[in-house]
Amino acid sequence: LQLFNSSPDEAAYYRYILNRENTQNSLVMIQPTLLSYSFNSPPQPALLDAQSVRPDTILLLDTFFHVVVFHGETTAAWREQRYHEREEH
Repeated sequence: LQLFNSSPDEAAYYRYILNRENTQNSLVMIQPTLLSYSFNSPPQPALLDAQSVRPDTILLLDTFFHVVVFHGETTAAWREQRYHEREEH
């Protein structure tokens, strides 16, 4: 649990949540999961590394308290062109 750069209230809140959750959720708090989604392969775990950032992938970081989604260049362009709203896709 990170206590640096946190207020005492924030640290107490994170400790309280950590103690109240089950083992699996506690492990996600300690070691967040990073998943890589691609059209060429099923979702798979990814390393927190610059090599995981590719133009044709979507990265999803789950830290239990926050979820961060990163779209690569190609997938971001598809999203801006609204391919996901077209019925043929």
